[in-house]
Amino acid sequence: MRRRSDAACTALAGFVASCLVVGQPASALACAVCFSAKDEANRDAFLTMTAFMTLLPLAMLGGALYWVVRRMRAIDEQQSLPAPGESVSSSD
Repeated sequence: MRRRSDAACTALAGFVASCLVVGQPASALACAVCFSAKDEANRDAFLTMTAFMTLLPLAMLGGALYWVVRRMRAIDEQQSLPAPGESVSSSD
């Protein structure tokens, strides 16, 4: 009796999982309450939260980029200043 290779076992497991998902479409719905927004308040809340969840990560990335740029500018300014006790000589 031959043993199956790891690739064959992985492929078989993927096929079985796919069959289970396709065979159970009702259990594969992403959100059971998304389609029940029948009144205006529910629709507004759904759209507001969608906008919030979209914009929050973008704002976080923008804030991180802003902090990095400010930090790099501060380091550049600090490196361009003369060390304490050093005299600034002009080369004419």
